[in-house]
Amino acid sequence: MPREERILIVRTDDTGTVPLQGCLAGEGFETDLSGTGEGALEMLSSGRYDVLLVEHHPPEVDGYRILHRLKETGKEIPVIILVPFDEKSVASFLRKGAFDVIRKTPDMSFVEKVPHCVEKALGDMRLKAEKREAEDRLARERIISEATLQSVVNGIVYINTHGTIEKTNRTLERLLGKGIVQTGKNICELPEDHLIRKLYLKPLEEGACWEINECGNRECPLYEKRGCLCWTSAVPCSRCGREEGSGRLHRLFQCAVYRTAYEKFYNEPLELEYNGRFLYVYRRNVIGEGGVLIGEILDFIDMTAEKDYRERLRLLSITDHLTGLHNRRYIMDKMEEEFYESRRYDRSLSIMLLDIDDFKRINDTLGHPIGDEVLIQLSVIMESDRRKSDAIGRYGGEEFIVVMPHTARQDAVSMAERLREKISRYKFTVLPSSFPLTVSIGVASLTGTMRNTGDLLKSADTALYTAKARGKNCVEAL
Repeated sequence: MPREERILIVRTDDTGTVPLQGCLAGEGFETDLSGTGEGALEMLSSGRYDVLLVEHHPPEVDGYRILHRLKETGKEIPVIILVPFDEKSVASFLRKGAFDVIRKTPDMSFVEKVPHCVEKALGDMRLKAEKREAEDRLARERIISEATLQSVVNGIVYINTHGTIEKTNRTLERLLGKGIVQTGKNICELPEDHLIRKLYLKPLEEGACWEINECGNRECPLYEKRGCLCWTSAVPCSRCGREEGSGRLHRLFQCAVYRTAYEKFYNEPLELEYNGRFLYVYRRNVIGEGGVLIGEILDFIDMTAEKDYRERLRLLSITDHLTGLHNRRYIMDKMEEEFYESRRYDRSLSIMLLDIDDFKRINDTLGHPIGDEVLIQLSVIMESDRRKSDAIGRYGGEEFIVVMPHTARQDAVSMAERLREKISRYKFTVLPSSFPLTVSIGVASLTGTMRNTGDLLKSADTALYTAKARGKNCVEAL
């Protein structure tokens, strides 16, 4: 059955075109031909093509100009350039945006490479499409989350200047739990560990002057008043007199320590995890006629959805979409962090670079979906064998990297050997018995001559190459 993907070939003449079309057709691809580069660009505007094969130096438009025109139009389509065997400017095509470059060999053997290269290009486009879909989905979720948050009334506690809780709302009960806050209660009458009392007296906790040795001013209204909690909340009671709230607040602000803590609490939300939710709590003055303080509000805003969204976004940015392990960017950053920490504190550090033996055979014979499932199952094995201090990431393709802090060379080799044996004994459910799966592992440890993570990684890569040369399914260390 023909595939849905369609390939457009830009040719200079018929030499090599017929076997190239036949090879692609044999893999189930549909192809169209264009005799000129300009004609190909017009055909691409139809949106029917998924990959563009360009012979360098076609009539009218050469490979460079096609890449330039595609970049100008913003059209995303992988371009594979076919160049003469003696072409020297291969790298320049890649810098200009070509997906890959294939040399045309005189014996036409290059034709066999084209379908595999096309498969890789299509796979790359699918990954980009999946990433865009995930980003769009998260953006929609954020919009919905923001709309929901804006439509829900915040949790409110209103406290008058006498320290009495006058009013709450239903949202507060939903956020904190029914019966937690009762109207008619005075702040000073609540238990010391009560949430509302602790929040209301937060400035006392953060800046009470009697806890600051530098503050010895006996005229300060807070000095040696630790037992009179109502003073720190600007609430009068029988022990503290009957001053009006705004007047007493003015006296409290004579204490610079209290004023700093008080203003900080007003200007910045207090983050609170309570009753399974993540909340922002603001403290707001309620001003009556003539600018007189008549009370204060504790304003609870449910930020759980926003926090969850940020966490999902963070995980998306550091996670490999297929295996669920850390992606290359995160694991490289982690290795660099551990490298300089180990260098600074003279600690041991090792890494292992793991590669699946003959993975291409699995993809070519059983198909890429089976290969993907093998990568997923292998990731589960590696994760189950990981120590808490280790970090595992997908380095690329079928290669994985494990960063092992506080691990000397011999211990790292032992861990790598244990992992290799575990993988070789594991029964991969998607593989027939004729496909035993093994891995080769290169281990490298930090030495005094290594200047950066590039040296450490190069050492592990060299060890992995040696393991492959020894016959695979083994561990080598440098």
